[in-house]
Amino acid sequence: MKSPSIPKITGMCGFLFPIVLLLFYMLAISFSPHFDFTENWFSDLGGIIPSSTLYIRPQATTPFVALIYNIGLVISGILGLVFAYGLRKSILVPSGRLGALFFSFGSLSLLSAGIIPISFGIFHSIICKSFFVLMPLSILFIGITILNSHQRLLGYFTIILGLGSLLFGDVLIIYRAMSEVIALFSLTVFNIIYAMKIWKRNSLFSK
Repeated sequence: MKSPSIPKITGMCGFLFPIVLLLFYMLAISFSPHFDFTENWFSDLGGIIPSSTLYIRPQATTPFVALIYNIGLVISGILGLVFAYGLRKSILVPSGRLGALFFSFGSLSLLSAGIIPISFGIFHSIICKSFFVLMPLSILFIGITILNSHQRLLGYFTIILGLGSLLFGDVLIIYRAMSEVIALFSLTVFNIIYAMKIWKRNSLFSK
């Protein structure tokens, strides 16, 4: 039996990355009756909120909930790193490879957020902020690269996804977890589209 090729593996990881992340989010939330989408961040599920935090909000976790949530971040981060390798191998243009590099660092930030939960205070906050900056930048650079390859519709759509993720992940954050949901939705759509392209074609520039 023929073993799966690298593009197949990286494409599958890209497809699973946001799905696994969202499934673990939902599982953790199901065991956290005090979690509020407009009062809490998702990070609040991963540990006890420090008393020094800038935003007073409900404690939304238990040791069991934190374990589920943080395991989900680590697994998703690993899947993201594998997918980032697939992106890099399928894009030969420097701007696209820079986007793949941003995706790698964003995935590493996600993985790190599961190892350094919110109970670590400012260190966790910096990691989370880097995730919501690096991932949109990755989507934007890849969108620009695709646009320049004359796949205009896909390029413009990808850029819109990147802007939406950046807007709700870093600017319009007043609704906390609800804003994060919208930012993650953009990331999910991006991942599914590009994971399928890598799975089918091995290259993002194949016709």
